[in-house]
Amino acid sequence: MKTSRSIRLLALLLTVVLTLTSLPLLAFAAGESGGGEVPSATAEGDAAGTEGGGDEVSCLFELPDKRDALTKHYYMSDGSYRAVVYDNPVHYLDEAEVWQEIDNTISEQYSLFSGRTIAGGRGGFSATFADRADGLLTLTYGGYTLSFAPEGAARQSRAAVAELARTSGTDRSLEAVSTLDHLTGRVRYPDALPGADLEYVLQGNRFLENIIVKERAEHYAYRFTLHTNGLTPLLEADGDILLLDPAKGEAVFCIPASYMFDAAGRYATEVFYLLEQTGKDVYRLSILPDVEWMNDPDRVFPVTIDPPVYIVAPSRVTDLYIDSYHPHTTFDTTTLVVGWDGWDSPMREYQSFWKANTLPDIGKNSVLTYASFSFRIWGVSCFPSLGIYPVLSEWDETLTWDKAHGSGTLLLADDFEGCASFSDNAAYPTQHSFNITRVARQWYSGELANHGICLKSPWKGLLETGNYCQGIDIESSTNGAYRPTLTLIYIDMTGIEDYFSLSAHAAGRAGWGISTTLRAS
Repeated sequence: MKTSRSIRLLALLLTVVLTLTSLPLLAFAAGESGGGEVPSATAEGDAAGTEGGGDEVSCLFELPDKRDALTKHYYMSDGSYRAVVYDNPVHYLDEAEVWQEIDNTISEQYSLFSGRTIAGGRGGFSATFADRADGLLTLTYGGYTLSFAPEGAARQSRAAVAELARTSGTDRSLEAVSTLDHLTGRVRYPDALPGADLEYVLQGNRFLENIIVKERAEHYAYRFTLHTNGLTPLLEADGDILLLDPAKGEAVFCIPASYMFDAAGRYATEVFYLLEQTGKDVYRLSILPDVEWMNDPDRVFPVTIDPPVYIVAPSRVTDLYIDSYHPHTTFDTTTLVVGWDGWDSPMREYQSFWKANTLPDIGKNSVLTYASFSFRIWGVSCFPSLGIYPVLSEWDETLTWDKAHGSGTLLLADDFEGCASFSDNAAYPTQHSFNITRVARQWYSGELANHGICLKSPWKGLLETGNYCQGIDIESSTNGAYRPTLTLIYIDMTGIEDYFSLSAHAAGRAGWGISTTLRAS
């Protein structure tokens, strides 16, 4: 009898033990806010990519029913879910109201009757490219059409479709699976204009036109014939061109004020538009870069002038940088710039900002276990350091240096959430991530309003003792596959019995721990 009772007790104990070990028991390291040593640029958080035993966590499949315009959710081999938030749309709603992937792959076809046809784009712009540089390029979206052709282009310049690098289909790491190669397509016309190439880029739901100036000239003027097909262009005081549907009185497309940058990474916004009507729904658009800036002795060619075309839609992510030397200008460019420039007096500073205007829905029964902010660095100068800071007050796409640090006051956390130093001698471009789990938890709990993050240098370093330039250039939109991303790892607790509870607790320098507890009934 006593033996039988012992066996039953042992069986009950084993049942409890087996039940407990089948529940999620996670621990991860979250860097402390501020202080401590600065990690090297190669130090990455293990929690994002490896399991406890050191084995790589692989992506098993995506969950299409959890998509939105900017977010993909993946189910991983360790039983967790990972939400990746992109800063440009990667999905679109089809006629059945189902989220599909935007695909900007550009293809070529040949026929006896029409010759060479170059086209691409699904979900954002659909584009048809001319075989030769002097031909008409046509963009279509939502029943609207916009066409243009460069004036004076060389007919002998023929389109070259870029072969973009593709990730291996056998690599199931999150970085590989979430790198969307098909988000960007490029067509280039070599020597299309005197001393310049033309490059057209489809990227997400935007179109980039790059005028790549390869040599100095006495003057610079680039003109395009614009066919608006019923849309009315409006040149605004801030330099943007809106293309309006006259029947609805709403903007359909926007050609933002242009900017330019040289091969050394120097930027300028002194690019001007001139718009003249030459016929019914036909206009001449002149793009006029500042001659003095272009011919500065320090200019490093080629210089890229970038007048893009955007689909007007509510923005889900806002990213930009501000410059203390241009206190009233917002820089929404292909690169986010961070650092100090000691050659200028007073010392010049650059700061970058990124915000997901709407956080992805991870479900009310889910627990966020890890969050990272990842980006691609394509160049640094003079061994810079980079800190990531939570932003504590509201800002939008009109942020300038003056609004942040002059007439307005933008609040930042006193301590960085993470910091890294970078070497001039390392190979670039390179990918880097910051662990922002603590901040992301506060966003989801409501303890901290989601105002995004700021990337800035935590100190001036060598700049205080001489003429130095410490800077970091982060890729923002040159290639949609490498735009900054917010990655969230979470556990879906749906189905856990109500006699178990989940708790999260601070663990000092170890970060946070998550554990399950069996409650007596």
